[in-house]
Amino acid sequence: MLDLYHQTVAGVSTRAKVRVRWYGRTESKGLNSRLEIKHRVNAIGAKAIHTLAPFSPHTLRKLSGTMVMAADYERQQIIEIVHPLRPTATIQYDRRYYHAADGRFFFTVDDRLAYGKPGGGCRVQMRDTFVLELKYDSSNDEEARTLVTGFPGRLTRNSKYVNAIEKLYL
Repeated sequence: MLDLYHQTVAGVSTRAKVRVRWYGRTESKGLNSRLEIKHRVNAIGAKAIHTLAPFSPHTLRKLSGTMVMAADYERQQIIEIVHPLRPTATIQYDRRYYHAADGRFFFTVDDRLAYGKPGGGCRVQMRDTFVLELKYDSSNDEEARTLVTGFPGRLTRNSKYVNAIEKLYL
């Protein structure tokens, strides 16, 4: 159940992360929901996004093939990836976007974070926590390093998923 948690904490350089994402209130019917499969090799990540049929977030225990809105050949590959997985955490937050004028960089600020166990029950709110993330294409890596040198505080790796698992289960 916690393979991804252990891989992330250990800094395994090649790994995949699967998540279901939707926008809007948790009580909504999973409208505009999508399945994201993020592949990471060292510091570089790529994301495949697949549309999902509407579902109730409170009752999601497992993804089924009928939920994935993809071509049949693609659907089978996706099901093979997600079949053994079960939801372990719900992560809710508000996000704001700030784009650089040249379009090469943007920041996201996530706040009002809350972690919960799937199906309800335990819920932890992180009132005084926010996550500031710089996003950019890897071709702009050198300039990104220069950009963040003036930031106060120190840069750290952060995983909302790891934080959620540690707050809810460990």
